[in-house]
Amino acid sequence: MEDIIARLLVADNAVIQQATKDLKASIKNPSAIGDLCTVIVTSKNSQIRQYAAVIMRQRLSKAKIWNHLDSQLKARLTQDILGTLHSEFEQSVVKAIVQLIGTVAKHELNSSNALLLLEFVGKLCSVEVSDDHAQKLRGFFVLCVLSEECPDLFATVLPNIGALVANTLQNEIDAKSPLVWHGLNTMKNLAAHFSDDQSIKSCYSVMLPQMLKAVKALANSEEDMASDLLEMLDDLIENSVITTMHQITPILNMCMELAGSEIKEEQIQIKALSIVDTIVKMKKKAIIKHNLLLPILQTLVQVLQMPCDEDLDYESGNEMNSPVIYGSQVLDGLALNLPPGKLMPHLLESIQMLAVAENPNKKKASYVIMAVTAEGCAEYICNKCFKLYLELVCKGLEEPVVFVRNAALYALGQFAEHLQPEIGKHSEQLMPVLFKFLEHITVNLENLEGKIHLDRVFYALETFIEHSEKETFLPYLAPLIANLLALVTAKESSTHLKQLALSAIGACATTAEDNISPFVPRIVECLSVYLVNQLPEELSCLQVQAIDTMATLARAVSPENFQQVASDCIRYGYIILEKECDPEMEGSIYGLFGAVSAVLKENMKDVMGPVIGSMLKTIESSEGIVVHYDDDDSPGFPGCGDLSDSPDEVDLEVTSDEDEDEEDIAGYSVENVYLDKKAAACYAVKELALNTGAAFNPYLTPCFSPILKLLEYPHDTIKKAALDALTQLCINWSASMELDGKTFENNVSVFIQKCAEIIHTNEEREVVGQALESYGNLLKSAKNFTLKQSTHREAIFNCILDVIHKRTLCQLEEEDSSAEDEENAEQDELLIEYAGDVLPYFGRAMSADDFKPYFVTIFPVLKSKLKESGTVAQRSFAIGIIAECMEPLGPVVLEFSNEILPAFIAGATDEHCDVRNNAVYGLGEMLYHGREKFFLHYENVLQLLSMCLVQETVPKVIDNICGAVARMIVVNANLVPIAQVFPVIINCLPLKKDFKENSIMMKCFMHLYEGGHDIVAQHLEKILHTIIHIIHQKQGEEDALLLAEHLFTCIKRDFPDRVSTLRISEDVIPTYSKLLNK
Repeated sequence: MEDIIARLLVADNAVIQQATKDLKASIKNPSAIGDLCTVIVTSKNSQIRQYAAVIMRQRLSKAKIWNHLDSQLKARLTQDILGTLHSEFEQSVVKAIVQLIGTVAKHELNSSNALLLLEFVGKLCSVEVSDDHAQKLRGFFVLCVLSEECPDLFATVLPNIGALVANTLQNEIDAKSPLVWHGLNTMKNLAAHFSDDQSIKSCYSVMLPQMLKAVKALANSEEDMASDLLEMLDDLIENSVITTMHQITPILNMCMELAGSEIKEEQIQIKALSIVDTIVKMKKKAIIKHNLLLPILQTLVQVLQMPCDEDLDYESGNEMNSPVIYGSQVLDGLALNLPPGKLMPHLLESIQMLAVAENPNKKKASYVIMAVTAEGCAEYICNKCFKLYLELVCKGLEEPVVFVRNAALYALGQFAEHLQPEIGKHSEQLMPVLFKFLEHITVNLENLEGKIHLDRVFYALETFIEHSEKETFLPYLAPLIANLLALVTAKESSTHLKQLALSAIGACATTAEDNISPFVPRIVECLSVYLVNQLPEELSCLQVQAIDTMATLARAVSPENFQQVASDCIRYGYIILEKECDPEMEGSIYGLFGAVSAVLKENMKDVMGPVIGSMLKTIESSEGIVVHYDDDDSPGFPGCGDLSDSPDEVDLEVTSDEDEDEEDIAGYSVENVYLDKKAAACYAVKELALNTGAAFNPYLTPCFSPILKLLEYPHDTIKKAALDALTQLCINWSASMELDGKTFENNVSVFIQKCAEIIHTNEEREVVGQALESYGNLLKSAKNFTLKQSTHREAIFNCILDVIHKRTLCQLEEEDSSAEDEENAEQDELLIEYAGDVLPYFGRAMSADDFKPYFVTIFPVLKSKLKESGTVAQRSFAIGIIAECMEPLGPVVLEFSNEILPAFIAGATDEHCDVRNNAVYGLGEMLYHGREKFFLHYENVLQLLSMCLVQETVPKVIDNICGAVARMIVVNANLVPIAQVFPVIINCLPLKKDFKENSIMMKCFMHLYEGGHDIVAQHLEKILHTIIHIIHQKQGEEDALLLAEHLFTCIKRDFPDRVSTLRISEDVIPTYSKLLNK
């Protein structure tokens, strides 16, 4: 055996190959294990001893091999191997032998050999032999390796091991000592396996000071070891081994010191920031309570000012590359998880100070702070410091230093995404600036300022376009498209620039909608170049982007203007799918098929079979899964491979040990591109189901089960996509009378329970929010079908209630958090809003009497949020949900009028427009659905609305005042002084913002018209102009547009001369002509 191993070490492939064959033949011999043991004990060559230990470990890794050995051989192995440890001084051999011992220990946990091994390790590590430091060090090394290989060996002696390690570390003076390192790693291994054991937690309380001391001592000399210790601390906090603020505060202080210091190894700073991030997420309330927020912010601001690569990309995901990027992401986490009132006052001081500094790194920091706080603190910024943010970012866009200007562009993109509608009000100021950046790029193609600058310009431009209001954006549409197409077709444009330009064209289509139709032929011509032609691999990104942009066009343009192009898209898609295409392109093709289904609708049925077949293949596929194996020495040893069993050996025993094939697997991961493809398939299935109606029925059952399984998928993006798709499948089932009702009921029942499970147990707010949104959409479209089973009512309502009470896993607060009524992070409030939004749909899916007890339960919670001390978001949310519940409560609303009516009246004069808007809407809804029970309130409500209208300047609130009055007229026009009220309302039309109110406005006009009120004839021209405007702009839901057309037809019939002589603007002539000719 020693000769075979020696030949495996020869630097000759032919010799190694022959030795490998000999080893595989020899290892089947019953005496092979004994021979290996002899080599380990007697060989003079340390490499051979190590190799023998590795081979034996491989051979004995399966329990069936070990169990087949006779007891005498087992005893000899145990005795000889443990004895060898006393005399072996080569560290690599010692490690290989201990790993072998760990493998054997797994098979001997319940035998006397396990006790023998524990006794042996205890003697090596015990205090009695502390005089022999080398022996003690070896003992801790053995302990460390064994705790990793076979932690279950120590299950019965955890308190002893914890005390041993803690006492040893306390007595060790040198923080850099290997003894400290092995002791800490031992506890890390045991903590990972026994995280809930109290003795482990107690041990860490004792040894934490030494652990922190070791990190500091190693930070400037042994960076890798210090980094590993920091990662260990991060895991201990995340796994709740270290839990109390008494323990966490010194960790936090050390991490802030490391993050802000000039350490030569940036990885230390990044790991320290990672721990700060973990603590923020897990102990957000305690951080505020213990006055730790200010020092954290000061450290982060300091980190963000550090000099760094000018081409940093704050959204690249490569946060491990730079403390500045990681620091920005930690600050983003603070903004998302902490109340803005606690966070922003400190940051505003820093922003203002840094923005006027001469040092460009300080200026850059100010814009990064503004950018990363925009999402989490949006409401606070819009209400209290928007003017400052806007003023500073406009100055930043003119900065001469490129990386400062890039940071300002990044901030503007974040504002456009998160600070709506406030930022949209400044389009006239900001769009020309962004357009100027674009023009500069267009005329300077040969002298551009770098990839990151291009990315920042297009990020700001595209985000601003996507979040602009259509009317504000349209004046810029033509010159934007011209510039973007010029970039796409210019020979001087880089591939990356063309990709950015194509994406921006898609953003223009999203906002302009059908107004982009005149440009579609030219855009399609440019896109077709990338869809039809065979492109080299380096241009595949352009093909993917062209497909995505074509899909965006299909969703934006009206079906009649995209019919021919849609058919071509199907042909393009088939051609590309038939080839061997990469996963990113395949995902884009799925998106294109889904988008085109909105144009072709039922005409997709001829191609849906193969298309959905391909999507289901992706949904069920395990493509891109990467298996990660436990670290092992054997890969460095030729010939080892898998020696645990050979194909031609008889199976010694058939037991559950067959599952041990998975023991070496440490975990799995999935490449992002395959995740994106799987999500794209789900979203495409959703679109196809939505747009093709009954033509999708044959695919409902085949799609449901595979997508349902994705709710167990470990990645949140897949869960969200699956929830979206499953919701639509259930809606399709409810709409079809042809399908098996029992199947629908079973599937809906499974889906509702799965959503409830996700809402209560998922840790990510976004996934929980998606599950709540699924409930809302299902209730909205499937109504009483969803609540056919009584258990569904309780499941859905309990989810609503538990989220509002913050009782779900993703909302759980740490034990030492403050009182319940303390200000929450805006993202926490957003999740509560998701739950509240489900309530009205829940009520509309049942009778008013059935809904009443549920409303009685939840009303006190909503009422508590109406206090003056509540935030604007809380008050607006609560009064809005109560307003939406007026319809499902119907006449039952009278029972709550003593509390709700005063709340609406008070809210109508609130200082914030969102509260006023919802309160006014609620007043109208209460009177509309309460009907005769509220006639006595008409006079007072009309006086209030009249006063509000005189003072109001916000368009959406004015729209809702008009809607409230219209509801009162529809219910009882006799109680409304029409002659005085109607002229005031008609002068506010057409509605400017809240186009949903056009439904009630049309009902009001129709009601007065059919009632023969003279007031209609007096204002007929204004009414006609309003009707034409609504139809031309498609401002309203389908019922509003149908009512408008019907009213126009009635007026044309009864007043033909006034209709034919109506003066209209040139832009609405086509709509007017269509109405005349109907």
